[in-house]
Amino acid sequence: MRLMGEGTTFRRSLRVDVRDDALSPFGGLVLLREFEERTAFLGRFLAGLVDPRRACQSVHGLATLLRFAVYRIVLGLPDVMDAERLRHDPVLRACLSPESGDRLPGPLAGKSTLHRFLTRILTLRPNRRVLWRGLVDSALHPLLARKRKVKRVYVDMDSTEIEVHGEQQGAVNNGHFRSVCYHALSLSLAPYGTTLVVLLRPGNVYTAH
Repeated sequence: MRLMGEGTTFRRSLRVDVRDDALSPFGGLVLLREFEERTAFLGRFLAGLVDPRRACQSVHGLATLLRFAVYRIVLGLPDVMDAERLRHDPVLRACLSPESGDRLPGPLAGKSTLHRFLTRILTLRPNRRVLWRGLVDSALHPLLARKRKVKRVYVDMDSTEIEVHGEQQGAVNNGHFRSVCYHALSLSLAPYGTTLVVLLRPGNVYTAH
């Protein structure tokens, strides 16, 4: 059964078929990439990111690394260690490849490369500014896209537990959650479910603080 009679917008040659011999458990990633391509969601972040690496020393581009980091979380595999399991997946490699090829010539980034991207490149001051601006723009998009002017906006403030493993700076045991965690604070537009900002706080900060 052919799910898509035509090629995907991000690469016309890609087709999706339902067959008995599954090569990957992540076939739905094709639809995720299609959604991302049509909404230009990650484009808000990719446009202004700064890459401090030398071109001759970088195998994986920023666009591929950012998509790999985001798609991995969507798949429910947020641990960086999961990159070793995912980097050889044929569907993921096909979804992250440029339009000119069927898939990336080699495996995706390993755990060390992905970790450096998340902790050294994205944490640069100009990149943090780009990420924050992209997050706010994405959150406000459904509000600004309305034809009628909105006179009142409700902002929801809530805290959430982010459990961590290992000796992470600021991670503290929280007696209520019974875990070593961060106790993050988030602001969101309640009617739209979009996040405006997330503040990462130590795990022992009181909920009402």
